[in-house]
Amino acid sequence: MDKTSEYLSIFSNYFPANTVNYCHSLWLQHRFKFVISPKRATKLGNYRFNSVLKQHQVSVNGNLNPMSFLTTYLHEVAHLTAFKKYGFKILPHGQEWKQEFRNLFLPLLSENILDKEAIVKLKAFLKNPRASSCSEQGLFGHEIDHIELKEGQAFLKDLPQGSHFQLKKRRFVKLEHRRTRILCSDKSNGRKYLVHQTTVVQLV
Repeated sequence: MDKTSEYLSIFSNYFPANTVNYCHSLWLQHRFKFVISPKRATKLGNYRFNSVLKQHQVSVNGNLNPMSFLTTYLHEVAHLTAFKKYGFKILPHGQEWKQEFRNLFLPLLSENILDKEAIVKLKAFLKNPRASSCSEQGLFGHEIDHIELKEGQAFLKDLPQGSHFQLKKRRFVKLEHRRTRILCSDKSNGRKYLVHQTTVVQLV
């Protein structure tokens, strides 16, 4: 199987059915390296440019539901197209990126492609898209399946401020909410990190 057919097959497993060909056409146009990542605690997707290899890379977490996967993918491709047009001289989520994000979504805002409810939500969101993707804004949910917490686990958002918890064998203190993320302090070195509010943590 050649790369084009391989990517089309992969896309069919993750995107809403009526958006597969469009999303695949963006890959054909820009020929970036596309990576489906395991679940990441602090991000749903990522864009990076390797200046040595002159290679663009887009990654999206593979545990996302189809609409969340789509919005995250277009969020990251918008970084790519903004970079191609403007280089390093723009803010990561400035007006240039916002316009690219809107432009990428416009061909999909049709009831022949997406359902009416999704279109209404997207049109409202795209008036002023923010750094976090639509899924992080609570528009389309998050993961494919409901997470069943094990004994001693909790969602970070449900812990009281000042709570201690463990994540990836490191201990943290929950400090304060900042939109969809929460500022936490690493107990071993005092460094502060923003962690997504739906991250599953271990109680200590």
